[in-house]
Amino acid sequence: MLASKKSPDRNMTPTLPWHFRDINISSYARSLGVIFDSALSFAKHIDSIIKSCNFYIRNIGRIRQFLSKKACERLVVALVTSRLDYCNSLLNGLSQTHMLRLQRVQNTSARLICRIKKFEHISTSLQSLHWLPVVFWPRFKLLCIVFRALRGVGPLYLQELICPYRPTPSLRSESKNLLYIPACRTATYGNRLFTVETAILWNDLPQEVRDAENLSSFKRLLKTHFLNSAFS
Repeated sequence: MLASKKSPDRNMTPTLPWHFRDINISSYARSLGVIFDSALSFAKHIDSIIKSCNFYIRNIGRIRQFLSKKACERLVVALVTSRLDYCNSLLNGLSQTHMLRLQRVQNTSARLICRIKKFEHISTSLQSLHWLPVVFWPRFKLLCIVFRALRGVGPLYLQELICPYRPTPSLRSESKNLLYIPACRTATYGNRLFTVETAILWNDLPQEVRDAENLSSFKRLLKTHFLNSAFS
């Protein structure tokens, strides 16, 4: 059952009858490796990611002295950042507290690769590795989905959710390749709707990025834009 944390029905434990037995409804469920909780906070999913990543970070740390920087980076990317990256487009719009926990995992990975101490500043290491901070990863994925949909490459059901901005009467903003931002009823969940979230992110991009000729060019410009935003 999906419900807000403040919902009066949140503490109820409904059951479903099945073959003369009552089945209790779980507060969370796993689908394709992602743990969905009843409030869509993804707290349990983030706990699982951090636990798994820390396990591999500790094991790589035990053999770090025998590895070159390049070999260590490849191990971290294969075993740690791949887990941070998996289905992370679902995490866009989560609270800063949750994203900060994931950022600590990325920081620890960068410290391991670059062999810097715990309390040294991490931004220089992230820049040298050309890594975006974790908060930008979901945005990057969502915007790539939008770009594909606008070019007619993405799945049809996603293309139908993307609505270009068409003002009436015709205005100069019509040529800026913007998206229409639909109204939403609630701030907590409404702003996390795919149609709302992606339109806001897309319209905030520089026009040079929105007007990219192809996907590879778009990814390059988008990553440069995010790196400048993160480390400027």
